[in-house]
Amino acid sequence: MKTYKIDHVVHGAIASICVYGGLVGASPLDIEHAIGMFVAHYIPWRAIRAGKQLSDSKGASAAISTEAAIMCIKRAMRGFIGPKDIFSNPEALFRQFEPTKGTSPFDITLSNEGSDFAVMGMHFKLGLYEHQSAGALEGLLKMIHDSKFTTNHSISDIENINIVAYEPAFGIIGDPAKRTPSTRQSADHSMVYIISTLLRKAFETKDFNARLGSITNLD
Repeated sequence: MKTYKIDHVVHGAIASICVYGGLVGASPLDIEHAIGMFVAHYIPWRAIRAGKQLSDSKGASAAISTEAAIMCIKRAMRGFIGPKDIFSNPEALFRQFEPTKGTSPFDITLSNEGSDFAVMGMHFKLGLYEHQSAGALEGLLKMIHDSKFTTNHSISDIENINIVAYEPAFGIIGDPAKRTPSTRQSADHSMVYIISTLLRKAFETKDFNARLGSITNLD
């Protein structure tokens, strides 16, 4: 998807149609019509994540796409007919980038067992931070905890902080343009801001080390 500038929240929106439709008693045809409507009318583009400073559209992208998706399934259940076979329709978006000899640019496999679902391989964030920064955050917290850093040092003792990051982490949150974020969305996608803020709060919070001591997985 990223190669073609389509935002990944499209997956969640399509899944929301299936889940919501199943919960409220939509027929398989209703769900097909709703997915067809969404893909034909509401595909989200990665423009929402582009630029040196990110907007609120980025943070709300999944919610906005899901809102449109739910509207589509409600409309389909009231009798609105959407385009069928949207994933193989030669005029649909997914056929524009990859010329194919068959009826679809990719194989569609319907699964019904746990290990077949992508969600089984997902991990979940424990806080409001860009998930690519999780390793650096955990490393910093462990260092503060093990060395009682905020007790034995002052923030002025810190000369520099070196973080080794993998791609795509560096491309997403290590972008030099995000070193001085001016919007909330850019701030939570800036490794410099995320780590600096945690460190500042560690020194500002009197019982920070005691609180860390209650987190067993840092020991």
